[in-house]
Amino acid sequence: MRIDLFIWKTTVIRLRKPGIIHKRMEGQVTKYIFLKTLIVLSATFWLTACEKTTPQFECRDSIGCVTIAQGKPIVIGLLQATTGGAAGIGTEQTRSVELATAKRGNRLLGHPVELQKENSLCSSEGGTNAALKVVTRPETVAILGTTCSGSAVPASRIMSEAGMVMVSGMNSAPSLTAIDGKRGENWQPGYFRTMAGDAGFGQSAAQFVVKELGITKAATIDDGDPYTRGLAEFFRKTFSKLGGRVVLSAVINKGDTDMEPVLTAVADAGAELIFIPLFQPEADFIVRQARQMSGLENIGMVATMTIVQDTFIQSVGTDGIGMYFAVPFSIKCTEKKELVAAYTSRFGEPPQTILYGYAYDAANLLFNAIEAVGVLEKDGTLHIGRQALRDALYTTVDFEGVTGTLSCDEFGDCGIARFKILRLDDPASGLKGLEANVIRTYTSE
Repeated sequence: MRIDLFIWKTTVIRLRKPGIIHKRMEGQVTKYIFLKTLIVLSATFWLTACEKTTPQFECRDSIGCVTIAQGKPIVIGLLQATTGGAAGIGTEQTRSVELATAKRGNRLLGHPVELQKENSLCSSEGGTNAALKVVTRPETVAILGTTCSGSAVPASRIMSEAGMVMVSGMNSAPSLTAIDGKRGENWQPGYFRTMAGDAGFGQSAAQFVVKELGITKAATIDDGDPYTRGLAEFFRKTFSKLGGRVVLSAVINKGDTDMEPVLTAVADAGAELIFIPLFQPEADFIVRQARQMSGLENIGMVATMTIVQDTFIQSVGTDGIGMYFAVPFSIKCTEKKELVAAYTSRFGEPPQTILYGYAYDAANLLFNAIEAVGVLEKDGTLHIGRQALRDALYTTVDFEGVTGTLSCDEFGDCGIARFKILRLDDPASGLKGLEANVIRTYTSE
């Protein structure tokens, strides 16, 4: 209405005083343009103010966030033993993680995944050095590993202090999670594993020895590592409760090759069976040398998952006939077959142990958690809350993995406590033959 009135006034002026039309009109047009511009600007202002804007991301996570710029990789440390006696297992764990990553196109939330591979050996020093190399990178989100519990103890502490998470497909020392429902001495916030704890392995082995074999006198040999020491201790406790007696608890050193002194002690103690939760090559030397010693030619032997691999079977040959092995019991046959096929296709050979599925599940457990908590901005920038990532893992329930349906508890245990006893009858049939020869199955109490 104001503009219409203005034009009418201008017309009246033009008719009355033609001589001054130009100046009067010039002033009025200028005012008109100014007013129109003001209206347009006002409308633009109000329209802009009404638009919904995306607020700038603000990290409110209690222990901080990882921010990854558009196109930059999500860095995940991969700590595995790639040299030494556990190298075969470490290599297989690494390959399984690579398969899990490849199945997602090597990307998470639009970002490439970078696996920073570090050799954690099978020692405390190796775990320390490997973990330090990983956590110093600010873009590192998490760690997958380690192979051995001994390297996991320092690595998990370093990881936890850096505010990260660590998921292992191999560690089983009870001290890393919980013992009898209480935090283990090496428990750290943010540590998880898909493998069941040593308690179940030791208990299953002891039950089998007493109830199935009728043996009441046994010896244990460990190497002082948290894994081997823990297994020996749980075997001893259960064996004693069932009426058996551990007549010798011996400790060797990693790297020992002459086993005659410890085997002589086993014979002198009158043991009917040796429980040897060891790695290669120490386990190989014990088995071969025991068969050559008078009085031990036919002694029973029970080992664990660490030497259930083709390299051990080939190494001991016929000396290993009759040995028993307490190992985890995986129930998802179809998924395992598919994974073995993918593994063989990618690496030109089938898995050399029975543990590959646990690393595969560990990787997918972590990847799912990252996808659940990651905040992706329109420009591709990704934010991952560190405590949010921990919480996502702690609250994982009914995760369908190749090793079974996994749920994580408050201590970081996600694995299924089911075990089986295998017996080596035909070394020529290798790992496949051994894995198929199931004597007994157990569920941990």
